[in-house]
Amino acid sequence: MEQYYLANLAKDGDELKVVAGSNISKQECTEIFDWFSFTTFYHICRSVKDMTLESATDLERYLCALQHSNTPYSNSQITKHLTTGNKLLVNYLSFIKTFYDVISHAISQKSSADLKSFETLNSTLYDDYFGYRLFTRMRNYVVHYNMPLTTITDSVSSGVAMYCSRTQLLQYQKWSKLRGEIERLPEKIDIVPYIAETKVAITTLYLKSLETVALSAVEANQNIFKLCQAHKIISPVILVVNEDTQAPSVKMLPLHLLKEFFEDIKYHPNYEIEIISAE
Repeated sequence: MEQYYLANLAKDGDELKVVAGSNISKQECTEIFDWFSFTTFYHICRSVKDMTLESATDLERYLCALQHSNTPYSNSQITKHLTTGNKLLVNYLSFIKTFYDVISHAISQKSSADLKSFETLNSTLYDDYFGYRLFTRMRNYVVHYNMPLTTITDSVSSGVAMYCSRTQLLQYQKWSKLRGEIERLPEKIDIVPYIAETKVAITTLYLKSLETVALSAVEANQNIFKLCQAHKIISPVILVVNEDTQAPSVKMLPLHLLKEFFEDIKYHPNYEIEIISAE
């Protein structure tokens, strides 16, 4: 038979120790963990956002490092740089699509109204940022036609620079309304400025996704605060004692995810969050 205790995780010098506290029922234990059910949604959205932005940074750093390089390269090295540049760009284009699909699905499991609001914001960002439009459509270009980076220049003064060819891009017939915008671009299209635009769109959509579970996070924070006050503990954990085993087990609460959620959502323009340390 198992016994459950609300315990406190405390420091004992350089070590951590669990100080047993109040006895609670299994149902109460389940209820406490249910407060944090929103963290699964949060973890999914944050993970795909982080991967997408890391992919953007990898591409951005690679292209910028080459542009600032004064080292002359052989033809074979130039070809290798072009291959790597396309690999990083294609990865980023795929992540943009994956980001939208994963978060849309996560929101759809929670609220159809929030999904509609998310889709509306995505359409607005698509209209507002040419870079986001270009990269969103460019994934189809890659899937159905060709690699995007096809032009490369190399000089001691300006380093290696990679470009999309306007002529090459326009050979693809399914740009829809974006075609006219591409026609007005220079022949050699530098994609670096558009990476920053898509990062803004991704971050904005991520913050929008947090609205879906914001109320649940607030309720979890209020519940755990009241629990700690009632039992006079600072760092709560669940201690499980089983009569059939000698050593009790400790179940950690995802308090770090609760804190990180509020650290993220404080950047949302519609939320005012003040994080107060318990120390």
